[in-house]
Amino acid sequence: MQYIYKKVSKLKYENMPLEINPKPDMLIRVLMTFKGLDRPIEVEGQKLETPERNGFVAIEWGGTEIK
Repeated sequence: MQYIYKKVSKLKYENMPLEINPKPDMLIRVLMTFKGLDRPIEVEGQKLETPERNGFVAIEWGGTEIK
C-alpha cells in the first residue's frame, strides 16, 4: 500500500485545544490526513516554510488515515 501526503493548510484549532505548562514561546501543530493507494501516483512537490525557532518550542505531530 502506498501513502501520499497531499496538501498543507492552516487550520483553526478551536475544537482541538492544547494546554502546555509552562506556555511555549512557539507552538507548531502538524496534522495530516492520508489515504492508502493501490498504486503510486505522481504529485507535485510542495514549498514548505520553516519558521525560525526561538525559546521554548512545542511541536505536535498527528494524523488520520482515511479508509
